[in-house]
Amino acid sequence: MTDDATHNPETDTFQYIRLVIESLNKMNRLELAIDTIEQRLPVELFKIVEKSHNEVALRHPSTLRAYASRKGSKSKTDIESDDIRTTLLNDLLWTLYARFEAIAEGHRVVHDVVAGIIRRENIRDTTTSATLTRGFKELWKLYQSEVRPPFVCLNVH
Repeated sequence: MTDDATHNPETDTFQYIRLVIESLNKMNRLELAIDTIEQRLPVELFKIVEKSHNEVALRHPSTLRAYASRKGSKSKTDIESDDIRTTLLNDLLWTLYARFEAIAEGHRVVHDVVAGIIRRENIRDTTTSATLTRGFKELWKLYQSEVRPPFVCLNVH
């Protein structure tokens, strides 16, 4: 990396991530940082799901109240109830999808930069290189485990 005083890395998210990862590598803290990301990821994803749920609930308070009041009564048609559920679930799933996609893109950038560092520095230690480039399989498993709870939280089965 070269120093470019005219370019602000904070205006380019991917360049900023690259700068941080390269800096962590220079300080010999890259492996610790990757471990910390992996440890924090389940908690952070749960927070994203919880925040998304709360935002959807705030965007649709009357819909949630209407659904809750109709839930016990049989006076309204199932079609109206389905429309309410569809509206809520669409909003929630699109909100989660957008956030999870952004997180996955960030992790892809981290993975690509780390893989580049390993190639550039010829890191031959298989344990270190495997630790640093575990990939996205674990990330996908975490996504799957976190997507299930919102349906329970919204009480929309």
